[in-house]
Amino acid sequence: MKPDWKKDQEAADKEAAKAREALRPNFMSQKKEKDTADPAAEAAVEAQVNKPDWREQTSKTEPVAEGDALGVEPEAVPEPEPVPEQSAVPEMYTVQSGDSLSMIAQRIYGDGNFWVDIWKLNQGQIADPNVIRPGQELKLPPVP
Repeated sequence: MKPDWKKDQEAADKEAAKAREALRPNFMSQKKEKDTADPAAEAAVEAQVNKPDWREQTSKTEPVAEGDALGVEPEAVPEPEPVPEQSAVPEMYTVQSGDSLSMIAQRIYGDGNFWVDIWKLNQGQIADPNVIRPGQELKLPPVP
């Protein structure tokens, strides 16, 4: 035999479950009311709902012939262009007006951080790396 408090608790739980079910919308049992006011909007919604899945489209394609993974004839594939050799770095550079070591490094090596290498190679004629004069001949290190 159950105690009275347990019976009351079970009854309360059942009532709460019924209340939750009543508040929960049941989309499956509700009938769709068609809005005939705007047939264009209805057609747009229908097109989105019945839109084919991209996975279905790819599974229906014809298989590609073996050895031809891209579906391209081997003759149609162009030959790759030969890679041009890296341009040789000049051994000397004449400082122009407005130049800085980082600007020279950016122009010659494509990276302004190589100014340190230029400075280390030319420390005999550059006391301060922030001060270089137009007309100075700087030795340039090879590409690192």
